[in-house]
Amino acid sequence: MRVCSKCGSELKKLSDGTGYSCQSCRIKYKTQQNANKDSSRDYPHFIAWLIVSIVSFLIGNIICGTIAIIFVILGNKDHKDGYKPDAVKKYQVVKICMIISIIKTMLLIMITIIFFIGTVKQEQRYIDEINKLYPNTTTEHNSADDFDRVLELTNKQTENKFSSEYEKKYSAYDQKIVTGADIFDAISNCKDDEICIRVQNLPRVDRSIAESMAEHNVLCEGTAYIFTDDDYEKLIKYATNPENPNYINPDCNYYGYLSRDKYNNGVTSINFVKLL
Repeated sequence: MRVCSKCGSELKKLSDGTGYSCQSCRIKYKTQQNANKDSSRDYPHFIAWLIVSIVSFLIGNIICGTIAIIFVILGNKDHKDGYKPDAVKKYQVVKICMIISIIKTMLLIMITIIFFIGTVKQEQRYIDEINKLYPNTTTEHNSADDFDRVLELTNKQTENKFSSEYEKKYSAYDQKIVTGADIFDAISNCKDDEICIRVQNLPRVDRSIAESMAEHNVLCEGTAYIFTDDDYEKLIKYATNPENPNYINPDCNYYGYLSRDKYNNGVTSINFVKLL
């Protein structure tokens, strides 16, 4: 039973349910919930919490962002209705969601950075390997510095390669069937031209495949003979040794074609592919 603090009389509940009144003193007492109720005041930093929750949702934290948005709105409603303890609990859930979102976002950023760095390093290793194996060939994967360096070398080489004399020499092997003996002649005749001669013994291919390789300017997967390489003499010995996998049989047929630089059309290598 509730009594008036002034006269001690029994209090009667108001018809609207918002509190009690004393008939003798004509004093009204509101309940604690309704005393705290203020529909005009939002939860502290309500707008900021709502914005952060929406941003969390938009950047990909869909689950945490959705939960946070719902609890921000419900917590603000509880705060306005006077249920402040419930509002505090709901905003604690919002804080937990935001912490999870921050951790997830940071991990995603770290993984992206690590992946990017790994991709760049792998690309650089690829460029280094290409330049080491084919020093006279430029590729679209080169970095700006590598591209300038390789292009300068290629331009120097093509000063002579564009002349009719060199074009005529190289054209003798372009899209033609030659023997292994012809390949040895090509290696000997072109060793001073700073050009790469590549010979693919395995796998042996059909002529139609070899012609397709020539059409698409594909380097064959064979041994590279470059006069300026340290291994040049050793590779020549292998090419004349019947017991070696790199042996060039003078009597076998090969399909020859030229590879050209895509920027200035200079000849960068002569390819010979062993036919079936």
